[in-house]
Amino acid sequence: MAARRDAGYCIILKALFENYGFDVFISCTRNFEFALKFWKPDIVIVSNFGAAEKVKNTLPDAFLVYLEGEGFTKNDSDMAELAMENYSKIKLYDLILLWGDAQVEGFKKYKNKISIVNIHANGNPKMDLVRYLPLNKIKIRKKSIGFLTRFNTVNHHEGRPTLVNLQNKFHLEYAINSLKTYHTMHRAITLILENTNHNVSIRPHPHESTNFYYKYVLPSFSKFKDRVEIDENLFIPEWIAKQKCIVSTTTTTFVEAYVMKTPMINLDYISHIYKWYKDYSKHTSEWVNAAFLPKSFNALIKLVDKKLIVKKDKKIEKQLDRNCDFYKGNSALHNCVKIIKKKYQRQKLKIGLPLFCLELYDFLIFKKTLIKNPLHKNFSYEKNYHKPPTYTKDFVLKILKNDINKF
Repeated sequence: MAARRDAGYCIILKALFENYGFDVFISCTRNFEFALKFWKPDIVIVSNFGAAEKVKNTLPDAFLVYLEGEGFTKNDSDMAELAMENYSKIKLYDLILLWGDAQVEGFKKYKNKISIVNIHANGNPKMDLVRYLPLNKIKIRKKSIGFLTRFNTVNHHEGRPTLVNLQNKFHLEYAINSLKTYHTMHRAITLILENTNHNVSIRPHPHESTNFYYKYVLPSFSKFKDRVEIDENLFIPEWIAKQKCIVSTTTTTFVEAYVMKTPMINLDYISHIYKWYKDYSKHTSEWVNAAFLPKSFNALIKLVDKKLIVKKDKKIEKQLDRNCDFYKGNSALHNCVKIIKKKYQRQKLKIGLPLFCLELYDFLIFKKTLIKNPLHKNFSYEKNYHKPPTYTKDFVLKILKNDINKF
């Protein structure tokens, strides 16, 4: 689990389960095996197929759920293809919850090999953070210009060097694109600070290290550095709500910004990577087409100063419908809880560590790990360090009432 990508909706999912009387522990690679072995949960929810054997070898009777973490793959059928490549693992799952009908249909091609009775279109959990965000609880003094980064190849969350996997053509191209984009983005931020009164908020990719932004990037803006912030909020929709517009290369966050009617300015053309993302997939091509696409830095500055309007786009609307189950009009996270409650039947009583002992143990291990590796907190979640927002209860109440935001 990437803390700044997944923790937001996991915190709300945890609160929903607790509302129904469950004890819940949000795990990561640091503590997953320990929690399985000593806490012995009845239900285990994961977002990667590879974890199945580890779970079932440790807890054969555990009710194992796959909850899709990223539904926008290169092709809609990619998740099904990956599952069938890992057939020995996929058949261990008791329940598979995917984002939308597009992903479920990919599995239907293999209905002779795998039972599709327990494969459901659950909705996109990330969109719950948009639809049920308690907007009245968010304080906005002055909207800034948001920059979303994507430099995890050259700024890895644990400091891994760029040369790893560069022998692979895709990783090489991706690294080159990252270098081009960083140069463009830094220039764009500098020009905005020099030529406008806007402040800038930089939100690093969940797989990046924020440490190096404070150490190297902020000082590079010299006399303007006090007008730049680094955002580490676990709830990206709160950050989106505070931006006048967002400047970025092609990103999955485009969809959240689109729903929230926050304009997205795409830097691909200025960064000379336009064709790469246009050709990468149907989804990325449609995101590029639906964004504002300046052809020069001068055009970018003019866009930033304008009052931009997000127009309805038929292809993006189709993505929301087919890939995110968006227009069913209910909560993906609440769907998850309700389906699991319906399908799960306890096999036998398991006696393990009390939850508070597990949490105390993990807190101590987290502190010890941070001493050895200060970058650990960039990716790996810990409840005391990555604190939930004060409005978590309001979030849950809006979901239970199905009180959907209108933007």
